[in-house]
Amino acid sequence: MKKQLLLAAFLMGGFFTVSAQQTTVLTNDFEGTYAEIFNQTGFGNYDIDEIDESAFASYNAQAAINDLGFAGKTVGSANFVVEGQNAILTEGSDNAMDTPLVTLPADQPANLSFRIGAYSPTAEPGTAHYSVYVLVAADYDVETAAEFAAMLDAKTPILANDIAEDGSSVVNADLSAYQGQEIFILFRHHNNEGLAYLFLDDVVVTSGTLGLNEVTSTQFTVFPNPATDVVNVANVEGLNTIQLVDLNGRTVKSVNFAGVSEASVNVSDLSAGVYMMNIATDKGTTTKKIVKN
Repeated sequence: MKKQLLLAAFLMGGFFTVSAQQTTVLTNDFEGTYAEIFNQTGFGNYDIDEIDESAFASYNAQAAINDLGFAGKTVGSANFVVEGQNAILTEGSDNAMDTPLVTLPADQPANLSFRIGAYSPTAEPGTAHYSVYVLVAADYDVETAAEFAAMLDAKTPILANDIAEDGSSVVNADLSAYQGQEIFILFRHHNNEGLAYLFLDDVVVTSGTLGLNEVTSTQFTVFPNPATDVVNVANVEGLNTIQLVDLNGRTVKSVNFAGVSEASVNVSDLSAGVYMMNIATDKGTTTKKIVKN
């Protein structure tokens, strides 16, 4: 169960400055292929129970996931296997996914953020339980899956919750207690009731104080998402420019505004897919991921 440290190239994660006050240490929106996510970015997935159900795989954008509030691709874990046309609960299902090694700067506050939600494939809604742990390299010095599970059970998670099938939400956790340390963050899908998927997206680790970008992003809303014809931006102060960028980095649309508080962008002429919406205001810039149906 030793963790492989793939530190050479993060195709979907990396180190870059978001604003003068806050630095993004790690980010992954899981828009890549399975190989890119789990073989090339340093993220790892673990079938702890060894039952062969889906242990944090990559999921393409689809209506059931979009309806939960996710945009684009996600990663997800299931606590059941499919035999024929039937989904069969796997008792004791226990799956996990962890980040690559994260080095938190000393003397700086740090934060973990991610979007999480649950979905049941049956008429009888299930409940997905998750726990989030902070680990160090020595925690992976175990030989078997059972020892790995026992190691996790002996630790106190920084987050733990049950999620019913009612959408998704963004969750934050303070990592400041680990300043100056090298850590892994592990997400665990276990202790479920009924059949349920657990979906994760937009995992971000930041350090430093909240910058202009983050202040701006907490103030406004982008809807509908996914969108077919028009994307609206509302409750924003001093909106100046909106750019839509495809996943190849090409700007496919740019619209200028004169410091307005709300605006609409026509996306009906764009191809279906995932786009990054760069929003520039008087107080800073930020980026939202949107899906065009």
